[in-house]
Amino acid sequence: MAPSTASLLMLLAAPAVAMAFAPMGSTPLSSMLRSHSLPLAKSQRATNAPLELNMARQPFIAGNWKMNPTSVDEAKELAKAIADAKGSSKAQVAIFVPHPFLDPCRDLLAAGGVEMGAQSNFYEKKGAYTGATSTSMVKSVGAQHCLVGHSERRTIFNNDDAMINELMKAVLDDGLQPCLCIG
Repeated sequence: MAPSTASLLMLLAAPAVAMAFAPMGSTPLSSMLRSHSLPLAKSQRATNAPLELNMARQPFIAGNWKMNPTSVDEAKELAKAIADAKGSSKAQVAIFVPHPFLDPCRDLLAAGGVEMGAQSNFYEKKGAYTGATSTSMVKSVGAQHCLVGHSERRTIFNNDDAMINELMKAVLDDGLQPCLCIG
């Protein structure tokens, strides 16, 4: 991997994505999660039984490229690097790719077992909404997930709770897996 790709990978794939690439059991976090038990609510404490985390669930780790990289060639190079880095990890890994790079990155990510998601959507299926992208559009180019309610969409684009609700319904109606951002 060229140094520029390695730099992009570190900057764009978010540190949390690296957790997916480590062999199971080799990270302090995975060890902690396997042995951790959650405290029970006051109403349940009388039974004196610990509530164990269900480790049978598959971890989901996602990265958001935001408005990066700046060209199709860079996006394809990054997608290939991420797909190669996933290796044999059992985690479900998804990358939220800018809309122009969804189609060019689809096969590269899929080859490595990495799922692809769109960074945003609009709740209408079609119409005179310049610059908007419907869920059916992103699904047609291979997106399996869609971010909804990201803080930047809330603050910069003024997406309020009512808008987030409409966006979420559109994602669910089209059979995409939403990644609802809270906070």
